[in-house]
Amino acid sequence: MDPAPDIAPRPSTDTAPDPLGELRRELDAIDAILLDALLLRFRCIHRIGAAKGSHSIPVMQPQRVRSVLRRATKFAEEHRLNPTALQDVFAVLITEACRQEESVDRSADPDLARASSWDRVEEIVREIQDRAHSAHR
Repeated sequence: MDPAPDIAPRPSTDTAPDPLGELRRELDAIDAILLDALLLRFRCIHRIGAAKGSHSIPVMQPQRVRSVLRRATKFAEEHRLNPTALQDVFAVLITEACRQEESVDRSADPDLARASSWDRVEEIVREIQDRAHSAHR
């Protein structure tokens, strides 16, 4: 049997100050703003989808996608952020926008959709952990 690896004992969480507490509260507040902004974005997407439908405009508008991605790329470069990361974020947002504009009916089984969404949280956590570990190798 292999001996247990040497692991430094962690300080007790009962008495140790939390050096990340304040920063995490700040990040949580920023996340709340981001979620509210996403809600506004999805509501606008719903109105855009209705307008496209009533005017027979195709959902997919490559020139619009290009414009949004270029704006995100420029923003990233101006603020010294990772352009690929922001492009990926907007690719997800645009994909969801197209899905919503096509009016895919997700209400057929809301319990199933809700359950699979919550199950997916752990799946995403594992994916992020794997990416973080492979990035530090």
